[in-house]
Amino acid sequence: MCPRISSEGQPEEDSKVQCRAAWGSPILAMAVFVIICCTRGYFLADTRGYSEDISRSLDRSPFGAGSQLWEFGHVLWRPLGWALTRIGGPLFSRFTDWSPSQAAAFVLIAISMIAGCVTVLLWRSLALEITGSRAVSFLVALAFACSNSFLTFLHSGASYLPGLLCVTLGLWVLRRRAGEGAAGPGAISCSAVLGVVAALFWLPYVFSIPGMIFWAISPARLPANARGALGREQLKRAILFAVVFAIVL
Repeated sequence: MCPRISSEGQPEEDSKVQCRAAWGSPILAMAVFVIICCTRGYFLADTRGYSEDISRSLDRSPFGAGSQLWEFGHVLWRPLGWALTRIGGPLFSRFTDWSPSQAAAFVLIAISMIAGCVTVLLWRSLALEITGSRAVSFLVALAFACSNSFLTFLHSGASYLPGLLCVTLGLWVLRRRAGEGAAGPGAISCSAVLGVVAALFWLPYVFSIPGMIFWAISPARLPANARGALGREQLKRAILFAVVFAIVL
């Protein structure tokens, strides 16, 4: 519930603002749900290939000879779908008459939809931090959610939206920590790990790393030191991000 006026009769403006801002995310989530229900995918990309590879591997070890789960460009995608399909197998068998391939496709598409919804909420949070406007941040996130490519892959079992979620979450971590001062080593390391996970979902996400590094070393998110100290601090943060990224990858 929204906070009421204090006993002294003075309006609690900050609490009201926070309350109105908090309602933005549920409303946006409902809007995305409506968008999902009112649209359908016309291009499923490689969903069929992924689901068939997973279904052929359900009764064997993912690390065995001839395993079809590993691919250089999408290292984590098939193994993640394989693991969740194995876990949900008893439920699919009990409540549906789906083939293993259909069950795997459902799992992959569900992951994409969940990742897409969370990404839209993170977009709103980032836009709200940057603009300070609830209306602008809501419209920006909703506009991105209605873009053709986003909606297309929201309905597919491709790995692009889970990777996009990792990149967005990496930026969000840096931004939220920067709100408390400078993004510290922990936030930078976490962002670097998320960048690695994004690249493991889809290799071309490595091209987002320079932007994440720039975000991490941005002067607006560093302590107000002398210019020389600021430059050294930026260099240290860039090196930390790159080292963690290289080690994890």
